[in-house]
Amino acid sequence: MSNYFLFNNPDLIESMGLRLVRSNAITESPYTFEQQVQYSGHIGKWEADVKIKPLQGNNLNEFQAFLALLRGRKVVFPLPIYHQWNVNQETQLTNITTNYTDRHIGDTLIYTDNTQAGARGRIFDIDKKLHIVTDYTSYQNLEIEPPLTATVSVGRDVNFDDPAGFFRLESDTVQFDINNAITSGFYFTCVQHIDYT
Repeated sequence: MSNYFLFNNPDLIESMGLRLVRSNAITESPYTFEQQVQYSGHIGKWEADVKIKPLQGNNLNEFQAFLALLRGRKVVFPLPIYHQWNVNQETQLTNITTNYTDRHIGDTLIYTDNTQAGARGRIFDIDKKLHIVTDYTSYQNLEIEPPLTATVSVGRDVNFDDPAGFFRLESDTVQFDINNAITSGFYFTCVQHIDYT
């Protein structure tokens, strides 16, 4: 059993909800209610609520083993991201790489070698670190969130077609339901694994 089980079996995912979480400090005057926001430039992470299809038989046993293998929050696993744009696109965006210049931790602009890459709201990954396109200055120069958590050198693969990110369970407790038809439904929340390397 591998921590890549769900990555290798993405059809087990029925649906998911994604959240992009930022860290900002806000102070508010108790007299005037005026607020002051301190923007935390390069901090951001993804969270996901994942619903697995009702499972039976071997799929049920395999998925239960996968969850047990994660040992709560200990083991990191790649989570495939089902995103309507990515699934229903007419043209695949394969073999896209970064170009022009290296980008560094905290950067929110990357350069690609493909003029079709720029589409606001498109989710992609670089080395299993998820980002979303927020804008573009041209189809090759993409503004992204969250900011980069690692240096991205020229020539790195940019994965638009089947993005995935490294996550870990949010809790050490895993819950599932069983009914008389011997099917189980699973629902779990996970958070992006942050590593600045």
